[in-house]
Amino acid sequence: MDFYVTSSFFYDLNSTHLYAGYQLGRSKMKNVLSKFNRLCSAELFNERHLVPCNYLDYLKEIYGQNDWKNPRDNYGEWSSVVNRGEKWTEDEYPNVFNT
Repeated sequence: MDFYVTSSFFYDLNSTHLYAGYQLGRSKMKNVLSKFNRLCSAELFNERHLVPCNYLDYLKEIYGQNDWKNPRDNYGEWSSVVNRGEKWTEDEYPNVFNT
């Protein structure tokens, strides 16, 4: 069975929401989610992970009230929580992944 796990760094957006930023082409994207109060430990395939204690609320917020219950081949982006931001300029873009 193939499955994917997404690991994200979350940053404060405001007093009620967090965001995980990422890039899609030249676009600056933000996955915006409600803040969580606590993290709990969960086991998945013999590995321990920290997840929001109210994980069902997050599944519903990201994938929809009942959509999260049925696997899909490709969820793509979190369409319900994505804020499409600005784009990198022509001058900025070559330095985005400068190492």
